[in-house]
Amino acid sequence: MTFKVFGYMTLSKGLSFAGDLKLGHYMHVPPIMLFSVQVLATLWGGLVNVGVLYWALDNINGICTSHAVQNFGCPKATAFFTNSVVWGAVGPQRMFERGQIYDAMLFFFLIGAVAPIPFYVLAWRYPNGPWKFINTTLFFFSTASIPPATAIKYSCVLLGLILVMQLGRLSGLFSISTSNDDTQHGGPNTTTLPVLR
Repeated sequence: MTFKVFGYMTLSKGLSFAGDLKLGHYMHVPPIMLFSVQVLATLWGGLVNVGVLYWALDNINGICTSHAVQNFGCPKATAFFTNSVVWGAVGPQRMFERGQIYDAMLFFFLIGAVAPIPFYVLAWRYPNGPWKFINTTLFFFSTASIPPATAIKYSCVLLGLILVMQLGRLSGLFSISTSNDDTQHGGPNTTTLPVLR
């Protein structure tokens, strides 16, 4: 488990850190400012996480047990420990080779490779359709959060998709203006909030 903490978690957080820098680059955020904010947020988040952890361990009765108050059963920690045991002690070969209990799971590599193709073709064929908003890679990657979560939490994806589509339709109704032509003629500089067209 120590190897997983210092190996996998360091790599995972580093990739997430680099992904945020890449997103900031696409959004034209200055890299020095973005990096300094990431470092500050990491330090602050670490202090807050440790503080909340110690508070929870001292103040929540039966935390991380099946008898915990309000179901504070620590599912993420349990999944982390279980994953460490499975990949360290049992090993993937005893679980995923032909004839074992999870051998059919290997077909998901094929599904993951083929699933984006129809949506790519539909988005290319119908550029104004909803197909351009479907990203199967993100959809499948988000299922990595399922083991410690429940299915009801994952079903919120549908609600979020509907909300984003509705907001996309409504965004055409609003206009944001930060200045007007009166400033060229000596008039006051006004800032207009979102107004209906």
